[in-house]
Amino acid sequence: MKRKLKVAEVERLNLTPKLGTQFPDGTYVISWETSDISTYKGNNKYAIPVNDTWYYPIISNNLNYKLVCLLSTSKNTAKRQGVPYNLTKEYVRSIIPEDKMCPILKVPFEYERGKGHTPHPHTMSLDRIVPSLGYVEGNVMWISQRANTIKGEATAKEVCLVGLFMAERDKNFNEE
Repeated sequence: MKRKLKVAEVERLNLTPKLGTQFPDGTYVISWETSDISTYKGNNKYAIPVNDTWYYPIISNNLNYKLVCLLSTSKNTAKRQGVPYNLTKEYVRSIIPEDKMCPILKVPFEYERGKGHTPHPHTMSLDRIVPSLGYVEGNVMWISQRANTIKGEATAKEVCLVGLFMAERDKNFNEE
């Protein structure tokens, strides 16, 4: 009997590769499934036999899956916050940086989940340039989750002041 595992079950079992992992060929782990040993006929190189069950990841090379998930999240956020939303999968795909790197932190985007329900710090995050304008074309860009967290609700001046403070503190720390 075949069944799809829930995210919490995948995390509890600590199955690897993790959900969202991107392989060098561009494929992604989109879910995990189980099957009885007697009925599993797949040849998935990541399949893991445990007792009488095979655990194996479902891998997709379709970036559409990632974009659909991210669009769904942003649409729910827009609805919850009462801001405009008019994004399409085609538009958000068109604004992915060619080098697949965060334009702020200059790190490659990661597609692996972080610990628990926390996203990996370098996961792609759809950022609203001016938050009050909502998720609309021309007002969003892809940055890393970490950059988006740092930006948060702070103004440019506040981010600069925190950066200057940290740089000064680190300089003093490194001199000792």
